[in-house]
Amino acid sequence: MDTVHDTHDTSEWPYATLVPTLHHIVDRRAHRSWRVPSGVRAFHNLLLIAGGEGIAWTNGVATPLERGMLVYHPAREAFGYESSRTQYLHVLGGNFSLAALSPGSEPPQCASVPALPLPTFSRPAGFERLLRLFRELHLAWGTGAESGMLRSRGLFMLLLDELRPLTLPGSATPRTRERVQEAAAYMETHYMRKLSLETVAAVAGLSPSYFGQLFRRQTGTTPVDFLHDIRLHQATLLLQQGCSVADAAAQTGYGNAFYFSRVFKKKKGLSPSEYMQLAHQ
Repeated sequence: MDTVHDTHDTSEWPYATLVPTLHHIVDRRAHRSWRVPSGVRAFHNLLLIAGGEGIAWTNGVATPLERGMLVYHPAREAFGYESSRTQYLHVLGGNFSLAALSPGSEPPQCASVPALPLPTFSRPAGFERLLRLFRELHLAWGTGAESGMLRSRGLFMLLLDELRPLTLPGSATPRTRERVQEAAAYMETHYMRKLSLETVAAVAGLSPSYFGQLFRRQTGTTPVDFLHDIRLHQATLLLQQGCSVADAAAQTGYGNAFYFSRVFKKKKGLSPSEYMQLAHQ
């Protein structure tokens, strides 16, 4: 069911022969009602979440967004975005097409690259460096001059080089990646229950320790934080609808309102009651 945390399959990544065409590069600070309607696009999309919170829709599946996340959607995949109504998204990135040269052919041929082997959602190391590169890319793109376009392509390729560690398969096989996806889908549909690491690992048919390592390697986050993100996203929707803090806690799998409030403030930066006041202004 849930494939949004998997690495996009491709037979190989012809890194040395990639030819990028940049369509639109942004440094966007969203507003209260900002959203990109979900739909299939002919281009790739790469975004770094620099601040705030929101949601990404991938083939109909919602994933919470927060600072430090990198989001990649390949061409012809259905995706969309929307910002939190209280913690407005700040994103950097944009849309692009990719081709790859085949230098061994005469004359050299150029073929479209449908997807890069990047995970849809990740938390790459070196966030501050990535942030600087994305900002430089946006500044170069904004000049509109020929030199700016050349510099933009160079910075984009440098970004891809920084992201190459995310493409390494590690020890995960297609079946183990599928098991992690099944566990992620289970948490998305059973978040209101009392779930332990052992319970979710059993769904994947893996030991808790190995499952935790594999889940983090594949998704960029721990199973516990992934579950918190799902629960808190659902809780914010309930609070926006006027639900009490106690009821929101009970309906999203938290044992009591105190623990719920503590996790909420740690993750969101404000208490549930403060969030309610902002949401209903």
